[in-house]
Amino acid sequence: MNLLAIVLVCLGGALGAVTRFWVTRLGALLSPSSHFPFPTLFVNLTGSAILGVLFALTTPDLTRVIDAPLLLFAGVGFCGAYTTFSSFCTETVALVPRSGWKAAAYVLATVAGSITAFAVPFASL
Repeated sequence: MNLLAIVLVCLGGALGAVTRFWVTRLGALLSPSSHFPFPTLFVNLTGSAILGVLFALTTPDLTRVIDAPLLLFAGVGFCGAYTTFSSFCTETVALVPRSGWKAAAYVLATVAGSITAFAVPFASL
């Protein structure tokens, strides 16, 4: 791996992490009493859509990611830090005792929604 690739991933990751932090904070301000993890769902869906657009524009055959500087910065770096599987897991487990139905809906919305959010722009562009 070359130095440029490392720098691109680091810069994109820093921007993605800060963006995710602010989206989460904004979500808490807009809906302080919500017992549903809308901010994490939002970042996972929008991050998947961004990644679908990036792949469609740079590597339509889903290969050679390492050769595309835009994918290193925005895909691996930004989207990698912006989206979050660990928060998704934590929030799902926290929802189960409150509402099994909400937990199941969250899992379905995140998984099916993220795949769809990636596939639609990828297939359309």
